[in-house]
Amino acid sequence: MAKILYAVAKEGMGHAIRSKTIIEELLKKHKIKIVSSGRPFHYLRRYFRDTHKISDFDLVYTNNSVNYLLTFLSNLIRLPFMLIYNLKLVMLVSNFKPDIIITDFEPFSNYIAYLFRIPLISIDNQHIITKCKIDVPKKFMKDYLISYFIVNLIVNNAKKYFITSFFFPGVKEKNVSLFPPVIGRSILKAKPRKGEHVLVYQTSKSYKRLFKVLKKVNGKFIIYGFDKESVDKNLVFRKFNNGLFYKDLAESKAVIANCGFTLISEAIYLKKPILSIPIRHQFEQIFNAIYLGKLGYGEFHEFLTEDNLKTFLSNLKTYENNLKKFKKYDNSEIFKRIEESVDIKGGN
Repeated sequence: MAKILYAVAKEGMGHAIRSKTIIEELLKKHKIKIVSSGRPFHYLRRYFRDTHKISDFDLVYTNNSVNYLLTFLSNLIRLPFMLIYNLKLVMLVSNFKPDIIITDFEPFSNYIAYLFRIPLISIDNQHIITKCKIDVPKKFMKDYLISYFIVNLIVNNAKKYFITSFFFPGVKEKNVSLFPPVIGRSILKAKPRKGEHVLVYQTSKSYKRLFKVLKKVNGKFIIYGFDKESVDKNLVFRKFNNGLFYKDLAESKAVIANCGFTLISEAIYLKKPILSIPIRHQFEQIFNAIYLGKLGYGEFHEFLTEDNLKTFLSNLKTYENNLKKFKKYDNSEIFKRIEESVDIKGGN
């Protein structure tokens, strides 16, 4: 049995959803303490009692775009308070004495591992940007370079990098391994069917122009991400609820989303065509959307318009046929590799 500190990023729920599945598997043999913040902290605390709150960085969005200046200034102001608050993380590590730290893109755990000389394993999808051989369109080169810098800043000390992806470029380093996305039980057990509604999920609440476009198109749209319960003509707003969300996803005829990794992976697994509108300047989402289009699983647009939405809905059959070629899998491969790496000696 190993003692593991498992750290989960604050930004986006995908890190927490992936981590929950991996932690459930690891708890069969190992002792784990979990650290996170924001919505992921509250989500994980519902399932795991030994979950501890830390402070983490925020992204600032304006009009469906990452505002890097406001993000930098906001986190610069908060940084001294974060460091003071996260002294509890130092105390937790000192008392728990973990054999290994696993991070899902959580930055403070990276530096704690360095400080205490504890082996670190990185499990995320972001490191495909820095650790793999990828083609970047010139149009998005600035966003790529900013993202490359940020990803390296957040986690740069890992002994092993386990990267989850729905496409598989070459890797640059020997300590890097690619795996299919980690799929949770709700998706593995789901029985998909083609219903009448389109599921819409937004990472940022700032993209309200979306509503005007959806109202102009015939059809029912079930919308998550705005933390409200209401009906506005053909738009049905729902607060996030695991069971209902996955039911709506499994029974949808298509998905409209920013192209966050976890939802896209779940939609592909359930063979749902995807219209992706990435948050502008967030290169990871842009990159996911580019490859989504290359694979023929849906469309990538920088902005949602009435015309491109109608075109997407008219082409669903084409995307459904392409998704039929996707072969389903389970999590056994990545579980095996993680277990091989998690031992008393820290994965030697």
